[in-house]
Amino acid sequence: MPIRKYWPLIAALALLLEPLAVGVPLGKSSSLRQIAMVYIPGDPGFQAVGFVDGRLIISHSGDSTVDVFNVKMRRVDAQIKIEQPRGIAVDKAGGKVYVADAGANNIAVISSKTWKVQNTIPVQLSPGPLALTPDGRTLYVGNFEDQSVSAIDVASGKLATTVPLGHVQALVYDPERSVLYASLEDQAQVAVLDPGLKVLRRYTLQASQPSALALDGQARRLYVAVRNAVAALDSETGREVGRVAAPTGVDSLWLDSGSGKLYAAASNEVDVIRTAGGQFASEDQLLLTVRGDGIVFDPDGKLLLMPSGHEGRSLVLILKPVGPQPGLQPPSQALIQP
Repeated sequence: MPIRKYWPLIAALALLLEPLAVGVPLGKSSSLRQIAMVYIPGDPGFQAVGFVDGRLIISHSGDSTVDVFNVKMRRVDAQIKIEQPRGIAVDKAGGKVYVADAGANNIAVISSKTWKVQNTIPVQLSPGPLALTPDGRTLYVGNFEDQSVSAIDVASGKLATTVPLGHVQALVYDPERSVLYASLEDQAQVAVLDPGLKVLRRYTLQASQPSALALDGQARRLYVAVRNAVAALDSETGREVGRVAAPTGVDSLWLDSGSGKLYAAASNEVDVIRTAGGQFASEDQLLLTVRGDGIVFDPDGKLLLMPSGHEGRSLVLILKPVGPQPGLQPPSQALIQP
């Protein structure tokens, strides 16, 4: 019998054994606490994450699937076969999740009601990061092969335009200004483009290897992960207004605007950064003994979710913010205990 058929039983057993997975903090004032880890099928290897309707969406490249992880039930509700899953964009109102398939050169359109592929949008190049306009009409795609960015008309499924840009690591759309931000790793820049992909400005960074992006529309701040730091930019001018140290290789940023916390995830660390009230300061670091890839914040459950790998097994690490802590706290460590 295929091993996948045993995963519901394995997941239930893991839920019973959760107390064995609780992190052990090194400092009593840690602002993050590990509350669970849940093993999921497939070999480790993850590319991107999204969140919709209480579910963590994972580009599980190690298993050639898109995994739908039910946070409340702590189980995988569905796995959708995708050859080489990459970027994710969520259309909550439209009930759709878009996933870049770099292996098949298309964008898979998945229903968030049935968790089945409704359609595929063919593209000419290997797609990577994605961003969707709030009205769900235009999907932006970073292309690895020719270092360009494309705009796709979602209704027709047709490519509207493609422009050369650089090695695009992340995309984020600003609905207030109707512009698209793209981090360009090879040029140490963030490009600002209009909806038709005309380059309006290029923000040159005083740092190298920009990767993940997060936008605070109300504060007009654009957060950019760079080598060994996270920088805060004035989103309208590109002027750097703050910087905090961070581990090398931050691949995901997630802003919880309700608490004014920015979470930066690298493979072996999660950093908490205060952004509320005009602040931009480190609050805490959580060292990991798992290898994480990406992070999302569940606003209903007030939980942080991180796909991870440990000793050749895939899992979802679940962390909980435990309240604001003034100043930089002693780091804590999330331990995976046998």
